[in-house]
Amino acid sequence: MRKKYKLDSEEQEILDSFEKEEWISVLTPERKVEIEETARNTFKKTKRVNIRMSERDFERIQIKALEENIP
Repeated sequence: MRKKYKLDSEEQEILDSFEKEEWISVLTPERKVEIEETARNTFKKTKRVNIRMSERDFERIQIKALEENIP
């Protein structure tokens, strides 16, 4: 079941056009590979964070990390 949203005339025109399959993808195989690589590299990044917590909480986090093979 499709939800009904209030669309302005421009949005409705775009939706109607899309539903009539008037849209043509311009995604090339090369561009798809580039986008996928960018996404992979984005999710690989790690950040160093400094926080204060109780020793007990820290130990529990270490145990959980070991269980899930997370460094």
